[in-house]
Amino acid sequence: MTQLSGQKSESLTNGFEKAVKRDLPSRGWPVYKGYDVVVDDESGESFVVASVDMIELTARDDVGNGQWVEKYRVRDPQKDLLRSYLPLRKPELVVDLARLADRAITPQAMVGWASEYGLLGVL
Repeated sequence: MTQLSGQKSESLTNGFEKAVKRDLPSRGWPVYKGYDVVVDDESGESFVVASVDMIELTARDDVGNGQWVEKYRVRDPQKDLLRSYLPLRKPELVVDLARLADRAITPQAMVGWASEYGLLGVL
């Protein structure tokens, strides 16, 4: 994560304070515990997605003769939430995104950025 000098950070923060209306509803931007790269079979394009488990094993019972019965339930993806923050309160987010664009943008670079800031447009 990029650290801004105290004066630049304060200047950006003051600018954001003036630009953002206080009465707008705000939702935190989620950052999940893990991210994966998924490649589209048809186009070959790579995408970064949040790794969330949608089901979880709740019981595994031995019914005899080497057979097992497993019970699952739907899992709340919020359990994979690492933290949530307000992106307009993070002036370094824009700077780090611009620096990311200065280099070759690889899926691995995007996973690193997403691990710090989450995915763009995901609320």
